[in-house]
Amino acid sequence: MAAAEEFVVETGYWEMSMEAVAKRAELSKGALYLYFQNKDALCAEIAVHSMRDFIPALRAAADAEPVGIGKIRRMLEVYAGWFDSHPHMFRFAIHWAVPGQHLDPDSESFAEYRRCVGVITQLGIDATRLGQQDGSIRAEVDPFLLNMQLWTSFLGVFMAHLGGDNFRKRVPFPIDMDAIVPFHIQQSLRAIAGPNAELPND
Repeated sequence: MAAAEEFVVETGYWEMSMEAVAKRAELSKGALYLYFQNKDALCAEIAVHSMRDFIPALRAAADAEPVGIGKIRRMLEVYAGWFDSHPHMFRFAIHWAVPGQHLDPDSESFAEYRRCVGVITQLGIDATRLGQQDGSIRAEVDPFLLNMQLWTSFLGVFMAHLGGDNFRKRVPFPIDMDAIVPFHIQQSLRAIAGPNAELPND
């Protein structure tokens, strides 16, 4: 795992192969396959290692707020802080999820990865339902679809933020890439705010 995570930090998903990881770990390629049946299983385990640290931080952020929309805000801020601190894991996650990539969901590692994703998603769903009860989140919003929308849109916004200078070159207007993530969080909260929501000022 240490060898694989070094690849994620240094070169990312694309350069990481079972053979290269085995060589760095001073194992035969066959020995590595005793632990992980393929690259997808290895990637899933890398993601699980990261989420085992991330989930407690996300849960603590949610627990620190009494109302639903506050929980959502704090969790989105934790996402932003986590990805800022672990940009290599963000890039790894995006590259692993590129459409058209072969995905093998049958390993034990992938099953644990799905369980962790489920825990994270459920935290958001629970916060949304609480918000609908306390009036801080619109009652007609579907909690599951809302959290899928928040998650996927956040990935796109953070990709632009992390792209920094390269993204600025594509846009023919001045843009503050440090402002785009907090702006996205604020606008997302405004879009779902219920009648009792109290949002911080811009």
